[in-house]
Amino acid sequence: AEAKEQLISQLLDIERNKLSYTYTHFEALKSILSKEQTEQFDNIVDEIVRVLLDNEKKMPPPPRD
Repeated sequence: AEAKEQLISQLLDIERNKLSYTYTHFEALKSILSKEQTEQFDNIVDEIVRVLLDNEKKMPPPPRD
């Protein structure tokens, strides 16, 4: 059970890091855009997040022990 908890913790850390890097990447992109592009960019990022979250919901559950 402890190995399983460790694995879950590691996976959560990986996901946390992915989200952090993705957010930082989008913020860096946003910093070089014009005002008009920034408004469009916000909408695009919202759509990307929606798609990513939908894809996670469609993934099959992990196998049971």
